[in-house]
Amino acid sequence: LARDLAVEEAILSVPFLDRSTLAAIYRHCALLLLTSDREGFGLPVLEALACGTPVVASDIAALREVGGDAVTYCDVDDVEEWRMRVAALLEERERRPEAWKSRRAAGVDRAAAFSWAKYASDILPLYHRLAGVETASA
Repeated sequence: LARDLAVEEAILSVPFLDRSTLAAIYRHCALLLLTSDREGFGLPVLEALACGTPVVASDIAALREVGGDAVTYCDVDDVEEWRMRVAALLEERERRPEAWKSRRAAGVDRAAAFSWAKYASDILPLYHRLAGVETASA
C-alpha cells in the first residue's frame, strides 16, 4: 500500500528496540499516530506520553482508557479528520509553544498514573480472591 501511495520513502520500519533506543525515538518524534482499529491496551500511547510526545489515536475504548484527556482522538475511518488534527497540532507546536509545552506535560502526567507497581498492587487482591486466599483488610 505504501508503494502504491508513493509514500514508501517516508516510512521507517524498525526491528525490536531496547527501551532506551525506543524512548529516544519517541522523544524525537513530533507526534505519535496510533491508527489501530483494535487494541488490547495501547502501550505505545503510554510510552509516547511518558516521553513527552503528544499522541493522536483512534477513538476506540482501549485507547481512550489509556490516553484519557491527554490524547487527541480521531474516528478510525475519517482520513480528513486525521489530517486536520495532525495539521492543527503541528501548527500548535510551531506557533503556540506554551500550549505545546502544556500538552506535553499533560501527557507525562497521564502516563505517570500507570505503572507496573500500581498494576501489581491493584491486581493482587483479585488473584487472592480468585484463589480463595484470606487477606488482612486495611
